[in-house]
Amino acid sequence: MNWYFWIGFPVFVLCMLYLDLKVLHKKPSERTLRSISYACLFWFSLAILFALGIWYFLGSASAVTFMTAYLLEGSLSVDNLFVFLLVFSFCQIPPKDQHRILCLGVLGALIFRLAFICLGISLLQRFEWMYFVFGGILCISALAFLRQKDEEQDLSNSWLFSLAQKMFRLDMQEHKGKFWIRKEGKLYATRLFLALFLIESFDLVFAVDSVPAVLAVTSDIFLAYTSNVFAVLGLRSLYFLLMHLKSRFAHLKNGIALILFFVGIKLVLVPFFHIPSWVTFLWIAGALAVSILWSFTCKNTKTPLE
Repeated sequence: MNWYFWIGFPVFVLCMLYLDLKVLHKKPSERTLRSISYACLFWFSLAILFALGIWYFLGSASAVTFMTAYLLEGSLSVDNLFVFLLVFSFCQIPPKDQHRILCLGVLGALIFRLAFICLGISLLQRFEWMYFVFGGILCISALAFLRQKDEEQDLSNSWLFSLAQKMFRLDMQEHKGKFWIRKEGKLYATRLFLALFLIESFDLVFAVDSVPAVLAVTSDIFLAYTSNVFAVLGLRSLYFLLMHLKSRFAHLKNGIALILFFVGIKLVLVPFFHIPSWVTFLWIAGALAVSILWSFTCKNTKTPLE
């Protein structure tokens, strides 16, 4: 890919983040299910347009690969969203500050994902046995998804919170949107910074799943990274949609587990057998559709549009 892409694409991403922060979610108090749904549709449409551009310049195979990786990363991001809900609840972050934290979290995620994707591609090119390692990680993650309980965890007992307590002086009081305060000449991190720290840390943990997964679809750094970027860009709107409809996604994790297991097996088979991108695309789309429909047919989960 030409050098000007690596300059132009980050500029495009920053412009989209500004649009999301200042236009799509300008007034958190007026955020309704309908407006959030439109925002999600906007990001999905943007990814479709980008895929059409790939089709025009690079061909249909590359476009299908991009959409496959995009759907894969988007589905795996759902687990991040449940963690975001947990973090914001634990840190008592009001809705008006949540979107700002998510935007900053996305910027960090985009940098870390690029580094991890480059590292993963390098490892796969040098050591063929890494396909088995990455495939095993995804299959184990699929089993962990199936065994995961829905009960809320207590982050006060998590190792990440313990790490934050050792690294920073924490002040859990309300400080009107500030990340840092100074008390008696000492610098303290507020609960907003704690929420940002936890979200960035959890994203690094989730990258252990998501990066090998996207590498099961493609080893092209352009397609792997851009699909990650578009999935992450729509993550904030998807988070607020999940806040309204979380009771209606009861069986979505089962679909994600099926997806993880499939791409894990695909990685293991890479040295021996190639599974076309369109087959992976149909599997991912089918697993998501079935799990969502299954969730929406459950009783007592209706949520009207606001």
